[in-house]
Amino acid sequence: MLALCAAAVVLLSHPASAGVGDTRGAAKPNPCGAGRALHVHGDFKTSIQVLPPFPSFPPEPFQPILRLVITSHGNLTHFGRATGATTDQAVDLSLNKANRHHWVFMNAKGDALWTESDLTSTPLDAQGKTDFVSVLTVTGGAGRFAGASGTLAGVGSAQGDSGFFSVDGTLCVPQGTEEEVESIHGSPVSDAGAGDTEAAP
Repeated sequence: MLALCAAAVVLLSHPASAGVGDTRGAAKPNPCGAGRALHVHGDFKTSIQVLPPFPSFPPEPFQPILRLVITSHGNLTHFGRATGATTDQAVDLSLNKANRHHWVFMNAKGDALWTESDLTSTPLDAQGKTDFVSVLTVTGGAGRFAGASGTLAGVGSAQGDSGFFSVDGTLCVPQGTEEEVESIHGSPVSDAGAGDTEAAP
């Protein structure tokens, strides 16, 4: 009887017998569920065009909205050399905040990402420079990134008709999408973006 009691104490004190396993080596949950998670980083140089009507402040009629068309060139992980553009960005200079606008990123193979951006900027300094941060919500894509979703964080600077920005975040791509398009393009896509680090112009 004493031997049985001692054996029970030993079993109950062992983590495995209590149903508690060692989780230190357990895989982290996939943020994309059944999809594939891809880390993305990109660096871009921008060209900025201001559209009329141009901003004006008292004693002129108050018109604080700065309407912009922005094109960019750079490199994006899993894309290689890429272009980006927005045609509907409007910045309220009295609030230093942009409307919700859209960015499209593309490469020469037809891969694309479509995003919605929320942007906040600093006031223009004496040299006309502003810094900004943004959150880009991925709403879809084409080619290797058809059906993509996710969120990218953006940070950058602009002065006059030029600037730069970087984006970084995670894309969720449906399983099978990359493999199907890879057979058409004839080149694989690596998670590390190997071969996609050519310097921006």
